[in-house]
Amino acid sequence: MDRRKVLGVVAAVAIGSAGIGWIAGQRIKSPADIAAETAPPEASLITVPVEQVSLSSNIVTRGSVRFSDSTEVSVGASVAGFTTITEVPGEAGASLAEGDVIVEIAGRPVIALEGLLPVFRSLNPGTEGPDVQQLEEALVRLGLNPGTVDEVYTVDTEAAVRGLYERAGYSAEPISLDDEARIQNAADGVRRAEEALRTARSSSAGADTPASQRRRLDLAVEEATTNLNLASVRAEQTKNDVWMQAATAKTIAETAASDLATATERAAGAAAGTDPDTGNPVTPERVQELNVAVAEARDALDTANAAAKAAADLEVQTFIEQDGFVASAKGELDIAVAQRTEGLANPVDNDAQSRIRDAQEALADAKKVLVETNAQVGTRVPDAEIVFLPRLPQTIERVNVEVGDNLSGPVMRITGSEVVIESSIPAADRPVLSVGDEAVVDDAATGISFRAEISELADNPGGGDLGNDRYALKLQAIGELPEEALDRNLRVTIPFGSTGGDVLAVPLAALSASADGSSRVEIERSPGETEFVDVTPGLRAGGLVQITPLGGASLSEGDRAVVGRSASEVTGESESESDSGTDDESELESDEESEGAQGRS
Repeated sequence: MDRRKVLGVVAAVAIGSAGIGWIAGQRIKSPADIAAETAPPEASLITVPVEQVSLSSNIVTRGSVRFSDSTEVSVGASVAGFTTITEVPGEAGASLAEGDVIVEIAGRPVIALEGLLPVFRSLNPGTEGPDVQQLEEALVRLGLNPGTVDEVYTVDTEAAVRGLYERAGYSAEPISLDDEARIQNAADGVRRAEEALRTARSSSAGADTPASQRRRLDLAVEEATTNLNLASVRAEQTKNDVWMQAATAKTIAETAASDLATATERAAGAAAGTDPDTGNPVTPERVQELNVAVAEARDALDTANAAAKAAADLEVQTFIEQDGFVASAKGELDIAVAQRTEGLANPVDNDAQSRIRDAQEALADAKKVLVETNAQVGTRVPDAEIVFLPRLPQTIERVNVEVGDNLSGPVMRITGSEVVIESSIPAADRPVLSVGDEAVVDDAATGISFRAEISELADNPGGGDLGNDRYALKLQAIGELPEEALDRNLRVTIPFGSTGGDVLAVPLAALSASADGSSRVEIERSPGETEFVDVTPGLRAGGLVQITPLGGASLSEGDRAVVGRSASEVTGESESESDSGTDDESELESDEESEGAQGRS
């Protein structure tokens, strides 16, 4: 081999060996070096600034905006079994008041009355029960006189029912042929009994009494009977007239009292600074206007009360006077009967006396049957021609039938005139809410937003479609409700706690407990140097908690509160803050999108 080549190879091997030795020397470390490299770095504090903010806590849920007390109204076939609709008086948006006709079936009306007890039978003269009293109470509200309001369907009730049908534009159901036959048979029984009594008397009354005298005595009795009947009818008509006048005057006074209460409430709201119609701040002119309305309402009430008292006094006086007329006519009849008995009196045998007594008893029984039959077959209320609804008046929301249709399901849907927001809350939130609490109802997609207040709040959970862990509540809009809100499901935000202004606040993670259980916050006074400050925690909301320093400790906005410690290299304070800090507004906004109580203290 060439000598120069050998020297080159030896040089290359030497250089390679030296490189390998240098690399190996770099990788070999002593135990001290290894311990130093694997020791944990010095811990770093994670801090956030103490903030000066205003906090509030909200309950956020959902609510459906709809008319109150929605009810489907169903009716049955007519008395004769027909189902054809012949008239639909109401239309969507119209009011359905007590005494109005819901629908006409085969020419006969179905009348709406207010009452909780549903119709389950026809009501006839002589019928007794709570459904009769419910009917009579409705007749009184309509200004019709059913006599004593009780559970008995009397002649007075019958007369008021006829007035109910006349007011609706119809005649009461006519008496059936069978009932007419019953009345005729009872009347024939009275006539037969009267003839039998006359026969008994004539056969035993001796011939000494001239026929002309007997006829005069009979005519006197007949005339006195007619006068008594006329006096009774006239008394009932007169008493009914004055009763209706008194009832009308009383209703006017009650309405005037209600108007005064409303005017006083509106004026009180204005005096407190809020216009009752707009919800805006009130002007002095508006306050004066509402005070004048109160004075006018008070004058109207005084006038109505005076008229009601005068009508009531007239009613009492008239009742006494008419009862006196009837009693006088009855006395005249008793005298005429006694005079006829005396005029026809002749010595008779015991058998004749017995026949007369028997005939008199038979006549009394026949008259009683006639009275009872007339009472039982008078004007009735068929179960097919009346519907009791829990509350009236109501608004017709939808009409389901047209003229010519046959009945098949509810004929209409009615609702209350007020619009409510129906909602619910979890059981945990029930203790912090009360009737009258205000809320904000809104929808981000449509821009709907308005204020409302809680009008009803359930005392017990469940009911309807709710589980046993939720409580029902209803709200009413404050001021005018946006039309586009109806029939929508909207967000309901109910504030139940607020600091009422800016306060010192830190994230919940900055709050810790000392050995004695009190609360404290660790504050970094200088790099690596901290101090514990005793505080009283307050309202919590949006991940922050209100704090108040104790014992005159120094704590102010911008101080750095320790929320944790990091064993890793910290690249910068801003990064720590972005990881651990709290943006109150963003968290509150997030809270509003969820349901239930958020940040509740």
